[in-house]
Amino acid sequence: MDSRLKAWLDRAAPVLRPARRAAWAACDTLRSIAGLSLGSFRYLQDPPKWNEALNRLERRFGRARLWSYPPVVGFALSNYCNQRCRFCSLDLKNVQRRVLLPAGSFARMKWLRFVREIWLSGAAGDSLVHPEFARIVAAVRRVAPKSRLMLSTNGLALKGANLEAAGELDYINVSTNAATEATYAALIKGGSFRQLMANLEGLARRKRPSAAVHLSMVLARSAVDDVRPMIELAARFRFDAVEVYRYFPIPPEDGALPLSEAVNDEPAIWDRVRGLAGYARARGVGYLVAGEQLAPCRSFNTLVQYRGIRGCHAPWSNGHISIGPSGETAFSVCCSGVSLNLSVGDSAYVDFRRAWNCRRMQEVRRTVNRPDDRQNDMCWLCRRLERANFGSKRELRELASRVRPDIRFTEGDDPIAFATEKVA
Repeated sequence: MDSRLKAWLDRAAPVLRPARRAAWAACDTLRSIAGLSLGSFRYLQDPPKWNEALNRLERRFGRARLWSYPPVVGFALSNYCNQRCRFCSLDLKNVQRRVLLPAGSFARMKWLRFVREIWLSGAAGDSLVHPEFARIVAAVRRVAPKSRLMLSTNGLALKGANLEAAGELDYINVSTNAATEATYAALIKGGSFRQLMANLEGLARRKRPSAAVHLSMVLARSAVDDVRPMIELAARFRFDAVEVYRYFPIPPEDGALPLSEAVNDEPAIWDRVRGLAGYARARGVGYLVAGEQLAPCRSFNTLVQYRGIRGCHAPWSNGHISIGPSGETAFSVCCSGVSLNLSVGDSAYVDFRRAWNCRRMQEVRRTVNRPDDRQNDMCWLCRRLERANFGSKRELRELASRVRPDIRFTEGDDPIAFATEKVA
């Protein structure tokens, strides 16, 4: 580049950067208005696109009470799991009451036709333990024919009627976590590696060509040598991608992986894992490491980002129904580690606006992207909570006692941003 032009660009940068952001914002707003201007045609022919255009506008103008629905929703169909992963914070002994979402509720959720992606999974339980999983898939497909149906599962119950129902899904993430029996046994208790391999083989035969299947794994030290075999496994079954996640150590408890299994601070290991991108590409397998796409794949988890709009989007773009250890049904918008503490009854997610536009949700939308002194307690905590460093919770408690004395903490130093509120 010519030195004079470069010098001019350097001088103009303070003006050009905000101008570029303003241009993106204007283009995004015009695109949303154009999408809505299709009016009844979009509304009738493609409700998810119409809803997303409206959602983009409402997020643009910071509306607290929304007409749109979240483009992405998730449902935890159960609060328990059929295996015990040693890197998972769910302790099955703490599940006081096993609860399932009522299968009959899904046929009454007419609002789902406006949602782009519907996750039939979430929180700590595995959705395939639900005895009426196939019925739920059929009901959601009837109500929301234009939506993408998504599932994340450990794969142990991916057989029989569940496997048949999986043929209706658009995306399946199987938390395989190991490609060899020895590593599987080291990381997972209560599972069956041979059953999992048989189920994956059945899925490879049963899935629709348009559906995407990803195999995922948590990168603990014991699993580093299984990354390449995992790519080979995906290639053999003609699955779409392998995803490698960071391992965030959980508090020490019986059976949990020791802290020495964490490799987040070891760049040589991550360089080695990222170096397998060429191998994945040669095998025709997409490859994502710690959220970075290193080899292309057809489909992956959606992250709603409206270009030109700065700040957190979660209170506008995401909604999740989860079930806690004691069986309570709760509503949340993110996985920050700090809860909204919104308890919801069946009617509150069948008639979704009751939860989506309740008083607390409106408060969060008004304050989520404000400066610290005017931000709600949950989002203030989210900015500071570091899950990988347990010492930070104690430091956070000390900071909150000085700056936010209304925030409460459990005996284990877990922050409580809000008192529990019931949405009937």
